[in-house]
Amino acid sequence: KNKYSMIIALKVLSILGVIYMIGYTIWNILKNKKMLQSLSSTAYIVKHDWVFTLSMCIAGFSIAPYMIALLPGWWGFVAMLFLIGLILVGCSPHYRTVYEFMHNLGGYLAGIMTQVAVGYWYWPLLLCWIPFLLWCIFGKSPNKTFYAEALCFITLGICLIIF
Repeated sequence: KNKYSMIIALKVLSILGVIYMIGYTIWNILKNKKMLQSLSSTAYIVKHDWVFTLSMCIAGFSIAPYMIALLPGWWGFVAMLFLIGLILVGCSPHYRTVYEFMHNLGGYLAGIMTQVAVGYWYWPLLLCWIPFLLWCIFGKSPNKTFYAEALCFITLGICLIIF
């Protein structure tokens, strides 16, 4: 009974983390008055670096525990790498500086690990990348990074709700 209650609590926490990131993103889009180039560009929109850092940490620390609970055995390490990625991103809010490598490493690590987890839970969701990749090849938009990040969070969020 206690284990089941803990799983429910972690699921609720993870969904709240996804909702927080959606709210944070919408708030920054409204504040910016145009679509974001990337989620990381919000570090240049908010007044204080710590808001961006805190937001990345809130997302990571609220989502990763449920990912760990859902992934068996060593697969839980995927969730830890996701968390490490978001921490690296949060610790280097101004990515157009000497911290660019750390920021990019964290961003790619977090994004890839979300999709590794999604692939483990329900691989057909990875097919959502096909239209995106076609759009990247044939379309022109400065917001491709943002849409890739959004796709990572959307597919992860769907899995966190379903499982």
